[in-house]
Amino acid sequence: MNNLSSRQNRAGSLLRILGEHLPPEVYKHLGPEVTGKLLETFHKTGKPDSKEEREILSSFLNSLSKIQKEESIDPESLNLIRELEALLKEEKEERDLLQELKTKNSEEISKIVSSEKPDMIALVLCFGDPDVAADVLNDFPEMIKEEILIQIHDLDLSSEYEKNRLERFLKFKLEAIALEEKSLPIHNPKGKKRLIF
Repeated sequence: MNNLSSRQNRAGSLLRILGEHLPPEVYKHLGPEVTGKLLETFHKTGKPDSKEEREILSSFLNSLSKIQKEESIDPESLNLIRELEALLKEEKEERDLLQELKTKNSEEISKIVSSEKPDMIALVLCFGDPDVAADVLNDFPEMIKEEILIQIHDLDLSSEYEKNRLERFLKFKLEAIALEEKSLPIHNPKGKKRLIF
């Protein structure tokens, strides 16, 4: 463990996250002495995990927003702020999708995994509600069920790559299901079909 203060740790971690994206004006403004200390801190801090990274970026954005209100900010830094805000917003939406998956019932999960390959079905079932996942799994033919179980056994649930893959898939599939449902015929009270687009 190092003896760096919390503020030094955050500064080093922020440099590790933003690094090459920081405009040269930032280093010029800090001056050689402060930049040297910052680089020293950078080398003493480890790579933050994804949760710490989001917290550090959020804190950084909040600080920049306060500065922006007090004084005009150059366009390059403003673009950096916007990119960071978009990145954080996207990550929040993706995290919500994984939480949303846990609340879905058997019918909804069945729609999500419909026509998908065993590896993706396994991924969805692993991150869904366990009881619902068991119900959905039991509906598959025995041969496909075996393939899915093999995939589940081989999955690394702590892998960020797998989580990102699932998040991207869910974003696409849930949008596709929503569009499909909007175009399905529904019955009005008089018994005549009408289409919703």
